[in-house]
Amino acid sequence: MSTLMLAPTLDYTLAELPSVNLEQLNDAASLLSRVDRKYVIPVAQLNTISELIPQHACALEIDGQRRFGYVTTYYDTADLLSYRMSAHGQRRRFKVRSRRYESGERWIEVKTRAGRGRTDKDRLLTDGYPAEWVTRTLHRRGLNLDGNQFLPGLRVRFNRSTLLLPDDEQAARLTIDTDLCWELLGYTWKTSSIAIVETKTEGPLSSFDVAMFSTGHRPDRISKYATGLAWLRRELGANRWHRTLSRYFLTEGLTEDSDITAEQLSAEAA
Repeated sequence: MSTLMLAPTLDYTLAELPSVNLEQLNDAASLLSRVDRKYVIPVAQLNTISELIPQHACALEIDGQRRFGYVTTYYDTADLLSYRMSAHGQRRRFKVRSRRYESGERWIEVKTRAGRGRTDKDRLLTDGYPAEWVTRTLHRRGLNLDGNQFLPGLRVRFNRSTLLLPDDEQAARLTIDTDLCWELLGYTWKTSSIAIVETKTEGPLSSFDVAMFSTGHRPDRISKYATGLAWLRRELGANRWHRTLSRYFLTEGLTEDSDITAEQLSAEAA
């Protein structure tokens, strides 16, 4: 876990919130079918965000920690079907990814886009890549695709704080992702200058979204996978993420060497 502070006031706010454990969080707001709203916030402005966190919010705490490292590896076909569906804004699209937590747990997740901006997420705790499960899950979600055709590609690392929001009429979460790092064979882009703040709700705006809207913030068009891939592979074009890339993604932190190796990626699919 990174020792960098989010921002002094926000760190203090998160530390002062009541805690919730993972079981309590999932019981209250598992949100495997949800609507996501993402905001790209310069880290220098995160202190103002702390003022918008609702009273009675609770912070996820595990083993005394409230900020956790995530490593996510995205899978796609050789011709980048998942990326292209997102780039062209297709109503029915998907992502396949593995996510490794600081605890050592590794989950395979299939995220599919349903109607009216809803996202459905299926996940399986596993150490390998379960191609048959991926195939069955995609078929159940209406996508006739073979899980064997997916290969690991882009890797994203970040640190996350998670809050349970006290919305009376719906389950709601808030996540704050910082210390973002995108890794692709040959390229790495690291940034500590932006954060991705995201709400996950059953549909309507959360109390935090309402507060963000009232202060002039609106959700940004960003996908950790698709936007990051478009940034590292310029030949793909900016597509739907032109505004986000031009506004928030800077050449600082972009290097033509990467810590990730082909062997490591191959191990993800083992």
